[in-house]
Amino acid sequence: MERSNHGYLILGDKDKAFIWAEEKAVAILNIPLEEIPSCLDFSKENYDSFGIDESRGLKERAFMRPFSGDHKVFIVSFRAITLEAQNALLKLFEEPPLGTHFFIITQNSNNILPTLLSRLVRVVLEEKTFSSEETDNVENFLSTSPAKRLFFINKMIEKKAKDELDNFLNNLEEVAVKKIGKKDQVFIKAIESIQKSRRYIDTRGSSPKLVFEYLALSLPII
Repeated sequence: MERSNHGYLILGDKDKAFIWAEEKAVAILNIPLEEIPSCLDFSKENYDSFGIDESRGLKERAFMRPFSGDHKVFIVSFRAITLEAQNALLKLFEEPPLGTHFFIITQNSNNILPTLLSRLVRVVLEEKTFSSEETDNVENFLSTSPAKRLFFINKMIEKKAKDELDNFLNNLEEVAVKKIGKKDQVFIKAIESIQKSRRYIDTRGSSPKLVFEYLALSLPII
């Protein structure tokens, strides 16, 4: 099977991406769209953070034989993916089981390792963009001292809603990737700190202030 037929990375609006992927799944599985939800060879999953356990589970299910026909389709959406999960998926996407197709959905590709990107066909529906003011705030945050970061955090927490905090984290990750590159331990530690913060902030009862204070103290000055 051609590599371009088994793995796609869909970037952009999640709802639009799900529609695009489901249309492809209908053609692959050769069933009507209304039968997709009940099809045992079709899986649609949505995660805030996709980690090593989710990666192992996907690999295990990918190697199971189809229940009917010759094909299986997995649609997996996530806001963040850990480095460990990406490394665990490399072999799966390089040599997938025959007849297995993956549609990976996320907002942008900046937190995806180049080695994983090379194994997937990129489909850009609408990548998330940030204003120059938002990016300037993030760059200033990354380049300043921990004490000044904490001052910035206190001001930001007072006035920002949760979706704006999520937006700041996404922008922070994007700018950090561009500034550091994707090859050294500084990159790995920075991305792990951001992804850990994203998991904490989504935990029920968590304190956004404590999460961002952790970021202010743990991120390298770049």
